[in-house]
Amino acid sequence: MRSARPLLFAFMLSLTSVLSAQTLPGFSDADYQRTLRENPRVLFYALSPSMPLSVDGLKEIRSAAEDLRARLVVLVDPAATAKEVASITYPELRLQRSSELRNRGLQLHYPSVIVADNHKISGAPIAGFKSRQGYIASAPEPLALELSNSESGPHLKRVSTGPAAQPSARDPLPEQILALLGQSSQPLTAESLRSSLQIRNQRLVEALRRLVGQRKVVRLAQGYVL
Repeated sequence: MRSARPLLFAFMLSLTSVLSAQTLPGFSDADYQRTLRENPRVLFYALSPSMPLSVDGLKEIRSAAEDLRARLVVLVDPAATAKEVASITYPELRLQRSSELRNRGLQLHYPSVIVADNHKISGAPIAGFKSRQGYIASAPEPLALELSNSESGPHLKRVSTGPAAQPSARDPLPEQILALLGQSSQPLTAESLRSSLQIRNQRLVEALRRLVGQRKVVRLAQGYVL
């Protein structure tokens, strides 16, 4: 009986950890819709305690949110344990439970940011750790925004592109490819990428060529890696 006590104690400790993790407020689809309604600009930032850079990025995304005058929503990997969550010093953590954000690719890579402007999602997820200025520069092109300084502090103003200019639509495919490669511990072939993304082969090949040319992706004999 005595030999069973350590096992029982370990089981109870594990159960307590799981239950404690569930006490972290969840962020549901209803929360997602309400946040969009109530805030003209939102940054949804996903992190995982098992990915240290995503935790380190909290400081950068908070600064970017202040400069962008955006509501910041920090969402934790639903697979995180209570012990891991407790190690993060941020007062407004929420557990990512929104299927809408998941379906938009927020959980494909940690960290990832989804930007909402004018009460709706704008552009593909921004994957990977970035500096404050990096997040600002990565804001979706259709927003046509630039950071400007005035006596009242940093703010955003719309860039004048001329009466005949039209905002260009940003192709989400490169970011989706980067997100998939970032998640994989092994090189991915073009065929496996095409199967995951469900796109035409020619479009995928053109996107991969651009990423290789920009040195964001490396082509190996076994496939593609970051």
